[in-house]
Amino acid sequence: MKKFFIPFANSPAEAEEAYGLIKESLQAQGNKISDMRIASISFRHEGKVYYEEVGEQSERIGETIIAIFRTDRLFLVLSKNRGIVKGEPMLVGLHEVTETTLFS
Repeated sequence: MKKFFIPFANSPAEAEEAYGLIKESLQAQGNKISDMRIASISFRHEGKVYYEEVGEQSERIGETIIAIFRTDRLFLVLSKNRGIVKGEPMLVGLHEVTETTLFS
């Protein structure tokens, strides 16, 4: 298991603050966010298998994944231009996910 972090944060305290602010923003948009701290997910979409990991470049969106959250309906995969600075997160249905890895 990987230790919790947020890419581009300069310290564990900064990572905690950034994570909290992102989570608050998602909740303010009406999402019920789980307390799970997700390091990675594997999923199937349109017949293809994908793997998204915090801190790594996404094959689907071509940007570094900053955080992954689970709601009661789906997973939200966030990068700079997909849910952090602008745009909407990449949405992954619960039924599509085949594996979830949590931070330690």
